[in-house]
Amino acid sequence: MTMTDPIADMLTRLRNANQAYHDRVTMPYSKIKANVAEVLKAEGYIAGWSVEDPEEGAVGKRLIVELKYGQSRERSLAGIRRVSKPGLRVYAKSPELPRVLGGLGVAIISTSQGLLTDRQARKRGWAGKSSPTSGDGRQLDMSRIGRKSIPVPTGVDVTINGRTVQVKGPKGELSHTLAEPITAERGDDGNVHVNRPDDERRSKALHGLSRTLVANMIIGVTEGYRKSLEINGTGYRVTAKGNDLEFALGFSHPVLVPAPEGITFSVERPTLFHVAGIDKQQVGEVAANIRKIRPPEPYKGKGVKYQGEVIRRKAGKAGKK
Repeated sequence: MTMTDPIADMLTRLRNANQAYHDRVTMPYSKIKANVAEVLKAEGYIAGWSVEDPEEGAVGKRLIVELKYGQSRERSLAGIRRVSKPGLRVYAKSPELPRVLGGLGVAIISTSQGLLTDRQARKRGWAGKSSPTSGDGRQLDMSRIGRKSIPVPTGVDVTINGRTVQVKGPKGELSHTLAEPITAERGDDGNVHVNRPDDERRSKALHGLSRTLVANMIIGVTEGYRKSLEINGTGYRVTAKGNDLEFALGFSHPVLVPAPEGITFSVERPTLFHVAGIDKQQVGEVAANIRKIRPPEPYKGKGVKYQGEVIRRKAGKAGKK
């Protein structure tokens, strides 16, 4: 019988024998299986392996793997997972190889120089396949946004104290504390570099986000942010009351919206106004809160909406004939 996927056969046999607490498992021999067994032995996951010549009447050699358990019969192999498969190969460069269980586990990588662990491949700078993936099966690529450096324009001062990044510019000053384990530093090129210490899933998720937040601060103190909103509806309007806004939106009373610290309002016309500031998150939040006072309804589109926002309209109910 021809075996089309010897690695899948080996991993299945190891997993089943390990779950049943068998001391050894026997399987048809192949060179790739022996190489995998050698890596597992070197990493301390199995006690050993050997090759047995075929018995009389049998076909092919047999590979015998001696499983390993602790003093209380705890398993050395806590879990086995296949990532790169026939028809769905997963390739990765050495810097992109994640650390399994934060470095407590091991990934076996197939390279042009044979099988290596992820640590060996990362150290030698070789690429390969069979790299680990996240829990939902997606390959863990490096954050393409997070690894980009952030240019610092002239007139902007960036101070980094631990995980706190402080940015000063012509329009004001902003500060943000990066979430652990993300860090930032000024490079020799004068740019800001946001770094992560490992390839854990949380670190990857925070890497690009943290870089974007720092870049947004630099844009905020140099150019600022602005949200424009429109008002639709008969008699609906907005007027400026000092630094605040007063809305007539069909209620029995006018609605006064005070300007939070760091936010400025401007009224271009009674049906168009702007929210501006240096903090992108704050500008978006204030604009969203104003929109919620009278969201646009789907029949005639009356209410407050973002400029250029398309409201999905519904047909009105037909009258009885």
